[in-house]
Amino acid sequence: MKEADIDSKTSEILCPTCKKSNFKTFRRDKVLQVAYLINHCRCEECGQLFTYKVDKKNNPILEKNKNGI
Repeated sequence: MKEADIDSKTSEILCPTCKKSNFKTFRRDKVLQVAYLINHCRCEECGQLFTYKVDKKNNPILEKNKNGI
């Protein structure tokens, strides 16, 4: 499953395929070893399934890019 794109300025969750923010969350998984949840979503525009991580306060967790920047 793909990871959502997260706008670094607004923290808006975007579909990784069509870049729209119209989606439904259908499952939330708690990760036992760390303090975050994984939200499983389906884009209402294109149907793409994707995930994104949130902290305890339900704020999206911004991922560092692969170069560590």
